[in-house]
Amino acid sequence: MEGAAASSQPVPPPTPENEAESRPGPEERSGERAALSLLETCGVCRSNIQSRSPRLLPCLHSMCLRCLPAPSRYISLPAATGPQPGGPSAPHPGPPAPSNTSSSSTVQENFFVRDTTEVPSSTVEKPSQVCTSCEDNAEARGFCVECVEWLCKNCVQAHQRVKFTKDHTVRQKEEVPPEAVGANSQRPVFCPFHKKEQLKLYCETCDKLTCRDCQLQEHKEHRYQFIEEAFQSQKVVIDTLIAKLMEKNKYIKFTGDQIQNRIHEVNQNQKQVEQDIKVAIFTLMVEINKKGKALLHQLEALAKERRLKLLKQQSEVDGFSKQLEHVVYFSKWAVSSGSSTALLYSKRLVSGADV
Repeated sequence: MEGAAASSQPVPPPTPENEAESRPGPEERSGERAALSLLETCGVCRSNIQSRSPRLLPCLHSMCLRCLPAPSRYISLPAATGPQPGGPSAPHPGPPAPSNTSSSSTVQENFFVRDTTEVPSSTVEKPSQVCTSCEDNAEARGFCVECVEWLCKNCVQAHQRVKFTKDHTVRQKEEVPPEAVGANSQRPVFCPFHKKEQLKLYCETCDKLTCRDCQLQEHKEHRYQFIEEAFQSQKVVIDTLIAKLMEKNKYIKFTGDQIQNRIHEVNQNQKQVEQDIKVAIFTLMVEINKKGKALLHQLEALAKERRLKLLKQQSEVDGFSKQLEHVVYFSKWAVSSGSSTALLYSKRLVSGADV
């Protein structure tokens, strides 16, 4: 029992011996590309959601706004604390309806897809960088180093005219290094309460993006960071979480491989047992046929012996019957002949023959 229990325990997955073994292979990279392409596809209509008001669900699936059901149709379920016994464990291909644990407030605009819409990663042709300081979406002409913002022609002039920003360093678009372009190619997100203020701060106390006015009013005295600082710190946290998830996924895949091996063993054992059963059936049939033939031979011998005895008895009975018939015929003939001398002379023979 102890040996069986020990053998049933999951064995930890083997660790790669070198860095080359831990690198993703071509199949893994193609799988990642396929997974990333699914992130830009609506889970309901399967259309590309970049231009269809993309929404990000609490389950991290994406849907376009047109396919998103009304809040009244949201499923209300208790918050899941872990896998339930007997419950489904395999993910289904489409995203579930926005659930539960949250209301419509957790169904957010998918800025990841929206940003790729505005600034695609294609190397064939990229649209001009837009101004991130205003809502006009005008083509950027300069870049403020201190504000870390792209500026259109009007914003450059205003930037150089306003007292608080006139001393800032504004570089021409052609002079901006590539790393600055990569870090600031996102469209600005404006505060829903203060329409002209961008969300440039991250309130650590409330765990949400805020603008300058929000931070000075509703979030006063809360701990906060600038977006870039918060991004760097949260990136470390998320990278750590990703590493843990990848480690768990490695164990899950290893367990899946073990289950697949067990299924293969069951199939092999089934085939072997089926073969053994067929051999046993054939062996039994051979023995039964052999025993049946022996019994038939024994029956035939007994029947033949009995038949010979009966035939002998029948032959004796037939001979005795013929002898009696002859005696009867002779006696009748002797009586009907009318010869008294012959009858009396032969009386002793005739009487002895009757007995």
